[in-house]
Amino acid sequence: MKNRPLLWTTERVERWKETGTVPAKVMVWSQHHCGAFLDHITENKERLYALYHLAAFWGLRRGELVGLDWADVGLETRRIHIRQSQPDDELDDTKSENSDRKLTIDDETTRVLKAWRKAQLEERMHWGEAWVDSGRVFTQENGEPLNPDYVSRHFITLYGRAKLPPVRFHDLRHGAVTMLHAAGVSMKVISETLGHARESFTSEVYVSVAEELQEEAAQAIAAFVPRKSRI
Repeated sequence: MKNRPLLWTTERVERWKETGTVPAKVMVWSQHHCGAFLDHITENKERLYALYHLAAFWGLRRGELVGLDWADVGLETRRIHIRQSQPDDELDDTKSENSDRKLTIDDETTRVLKAWRKAQLEERMHWGEAWVDSGRVFTQENGEPLNPDYVSRHFITLYGRAKLPPVRFHDLRHGAVTMLHAAGVSMKVISETLGHARESFTSEVYVSVAEELQEEAAQAIAAFVPRKSRI
């Protein structure tokens, strides 16, 4: 990876506000930025909140999110099987056979997905025979699969409304890595969670940013990101 990530520190944010200058191609939100983003889209009842939550906490790639099937999500067992991805030109990290992987998600993410499942079923009832049964977790309102580019464009609109410094959608994945590390999760587990080919790759790229996020009180990623409210 040629472009190592930089953290949006207070000083960098202030400079960006003054000049509009983004210091690096790959920028990472702090845990406070991430929490503010999730709070903002929660308060504004963002339809695809669950997609952005899953990206922010568990670092799924954009193509993996739009390609995720309900058949690969166990809401009672808290398991997600990542086994397919839509073509995605936004990727800039290493993929391997580990891209086919199983995640054990936290209770809050499970609650978020259950709430989304209920909302999607209501949409299906509303559309009736016009509903497209794609089987996908994240869809358009009529059930058709999402376009990966739409996800990124909509993300830009959302964080702009929240007045947050700019990052790419893929940088939510980078943020998940650094916050997981700062929360005390081992690099081996993080590497497996994100589907990186080599643990050394994860460590080399992200440790320097994670050090800026380190807090001794961090117990777990869900507790590490401050929130005003929970779904």
